[in-house]
Amino acid sequence: MTKNDIRIIAEKLGWTVTWSKNDDGTNFVTFSQYSPAGQDFNVELGYKNLGEIEDKLREYYDNYDPSYEAYLWLGNDGHGKNGAPYEMVDVYNDMVACKEMIDKLAYAIKE
Repeated sequence: MTKNDIRIIAEKLGWTVTWSKNDDGTNFVTFSQYSPAGQDFNVELGYKNLGEIEDKLREYYDNYDPSYEAYLWLGNDGHGKNGAPYEMVDVYNDMVACKEMIDKLAYAIKE
């Protein structure tokens, strides 16, 4: 699979893909998309070879905790902040949807 193949697959699912390399030569791919509630959602993965990307996405998915992610978007009053939905349940549901987006992307790249 090539970078272009991955980009095409991701774009069909609504993702934008950015490739980069840092000063020490580590490769990165960033998948970006808006969540259903309109939050800017990004997944950045470091990799050595393109074949690792599906595994890295699956690992990201396995470690993604919607409760914790929702907590980061809540203010001291228990309501959304920084553009997140106002109601706590809506923030949580948006983070669950983000996890599902990661799953769909990983599955599509695997296929």
